[in-house]
Amino acid sequence: FTGCTKGTPAGSRCTYAEAINYCNDLVLGGHEDWRLPQINELETLINYGRKTPAASTTVFPSMKSIWYWSVTENPLYSSEAYYVNFNLGEVLSASKTNVDGLFVRCVRGDELQVSYSFTEHTHNGDTIVTDVRTGLQWTKERFSQNWQGALNYCENLNYGGCSDWRLPNIFEMKSLINKDAKQPASEFPDFLSGDWIWTSTTNVDEPDKAWYVFSAVISVSSFSKTTSRTFYCVR
Repeated sequence: FTGCTKGTPAGSRCTYAEAINYCNDLVLGGHEDWRLPQINELETLINYGRKTPAASTTVFPSMKSIWYWSVTENPLYSSEAYYVNFNLGEVLSASKTNVDGLFVRCVRGDELQVSYSFTEHTHNGDTIVTDVRTGLQWTKERFSQNWQGALNYCENLNYGGCSDWRLPNIFEMKSLINKDAKQPASEFPDFLSGDWIWTSTTNVDEPDKAWYVFSAVISVSSFSKTTSRTFYCVR
């Protein structure tokens, strides 16, 4: 990458500042309006049904199975920025001056804007939260079990007069997370900070693990399915 100094050979990876400058200076395909993607834009490339890389190799044949920068700062630690590890699809943060550097994939076009709005209604003493943007309905109450227990619990749940609940998949659970929010990283009503929240999506590389979302800041990784963790049900 022109202007980058990290990696072996030198210049094959970038610091955070170098990555921003590289994309801003890039002229490619007759376009000069490239930029470093936001984390929610970069996440759209993840395919959790694949590994090494967890992305389409037909569309992105040069995708590396390692870290790619986003422009989004960690709201808890301004010295860090979010990245996607395209080995499996983890979303975490790293020091902007990471000694090894990270890879870069630039994007162009209007920034992906996401608005968050939730409504609540109570039926038979149970409160259902509706995500106005996606139309998904969620249990306001959260529960705690291991992964298989969480799957079974949601599928057998009668809550708010409804019986078609299920454990949310990774994309549904991530739809509640706001990249600009922290402790908690969501406007979901009474969302608690510090929860590791189950999804129904299995880690394709380690089937004894499933993906979770961390509620304090953006963080997506996987746990052993035997671990007891928080979960919500969705319909």
